[in-house]
Amino acid sequence: METVQSLLDRYDVDKAHAQHVATLAAQLFDETREWHELDARAKALIEAGALLHNVGVQMDEANHHIAGRDIVVGAKLKGFNTAERNIVACIVAFHRKPVNAEDELLFRVLNEKQQRTCLVLSALVRVADGLDYSGTQTTQIRKVRKEVRSEKDEVGSKTRPISFHPSSFSLHISSVGPHSYQDAARAEKKADLWASLFGPMHVTGQIKTPGLNANDTLAVAGRKLMRYWFARTEIRDWRLEMEQTESPISNLQSPQTKKLRVATRRLRCVGLVFGECYKPKHTRDLFAGLRTFAKHLGAAREADVLLERVTAYVAECDPDARTAFTPFVEALTQRQAEAYEALQAYAHSEAHQQWVQAFAGFVAKAEHSKADREMDVDTPSRVRHAGRMWLWQHVASVRAFDVLGDKPEYAQVHAARIAVKRLRYLAEGLSEVLPEAEIQEWVMRCKQAQDALGAMNDAHMACAQAQGFVQSAQDEGRRVHTKAIEAYAQEQARLAETQLTMWRTHLAPLLEDF
Repeated sequence: METVQSLLDRYDVDKAHAQHVATLAAQLFDETREWHELDARAKALIEAGALLHNVGVQMDEANHHIAGRDIVVGAKLKGFNTAERNIVACIVAFHRKPVNAEDELLFRVLNEKQQRTCLVLSALVRVADGLDYSGTQTTQIRKVRKEVRSEKDEVGSKTRPISFHPSSFSLHISSVGPHSYQDAARAEKKADLWASLFGPMHVTGQIKTPGLNANDTLAVAGRKLMRYWFARTEIRDWRLEMEQTESPISNLQSPQTKKLRVATRRLRCVGLVFGECYKPKHTRDLFAGLRTFAKHLGAAREADVLLERVTAYVAECDPDARTAFTPFVEALTQRQAEAYEALQAYAHSEAHQQWVQAFAGFVAKAEHSKADREMDVDTPSRVRHAGRMWLWQHVASVRAFDVLGDKPEYAQVHAARIAVKRLRYLAEGLSEVLPEAEIQEWVMRCKQAQDALGAMNDAHMACAQAQGFVQSAQDEGRRVHTKAIEAYAQEQARLAETQLTMWRTHLAPLLEDF
């Protein structure tokens, strides 16, 4: 008889990887204990199976799961009875490829309870092994979150968790580490057995930088940038929760939701810049879904800005003016509520969830993908060919606005602001492959112009909203004291006009080299 340690030594197993997988598997076992309800003996089995999952690599790397199974069976592990050895052997056999348990003789000889234990432990080891797909032992489990679906108990109205039943709950695992995104993608792919037993498992990882390099193809670079912003804001795990309270909006205005607004803008910018590098049939629906998501987030953001501005203004008014503003504030509050309700409905829609999964799959691949368009040999195809060129093309797009007169239309200056924003996002995206000082200078100049032109746009939008409310009240014959609201509209118009007359000053730093 042999011990687990003696087998690891004899077959020259990568002990660092084996121990890391065993640690992760044990952690997952503990985190999900309330559902699988297995005991400490089962934990000993999962640790043994995790440590030995690659024991057959030196004998037959291509089929090491089978070779490893045979090693475990033949070794007669010390401290385990025959059924337990069979379970450990099955964990080894099932850790690699899609599991067809009924085809495995060692599984068929187990009784029903033992088979259940075997499948649960195998499912967890598969995920743990995926979490060290990079082989670096750097990915750690940061958080495990469960979303439980419940059903009515046959006796009374009390609810209870469904145990060991497909779709009874979904498990969300977030991981951290320099390779956590790739490891998480692999772990989620290997969560198929877990999903068949308990329901969906979503595994996410963090990305600290996009990871661009000058030799990346443009298609790969675009995907890396999109993957970075997609993962950084945890779009896959994002859910809107509207509690049944008198003020549900406050539950939706989270920092995470606000981060999503910026992330979708950045994702759209990358899509616009790099979109030509992909085959339309693979990306058309992905980018359309992104536009729809951004539209809902933008409507919520606009409603926030309008309400925040008028609320700040009213706080400085006398009591009579505050009373006069009540209908207008109520109208803006209603607009905000409707925007967030629409956002919530869309976020939970099947269409959005399908888009999330499709987009996640598209950006997960770090190398060449079937979605990538083949470039002609005389067409720039790598970051080193086109990175700086694209940056200066966006600089030129901003500088093109210098032909505007001294009193341009608000829409024209707003278009300039969008061009500045795209230049900033592209510069930030290329920060790993272009000189840091140069990028920082462009970003600083863009941010200054963007903030100033943004203030103009917000004031102009607030003025138009107030004027529209007054006009609507007059047209409908509603008894509303409009003088205070008209004064507010005039104040916002003055602020917008001041910024508009200074548009050239705001853009000036971007119109000159440095």
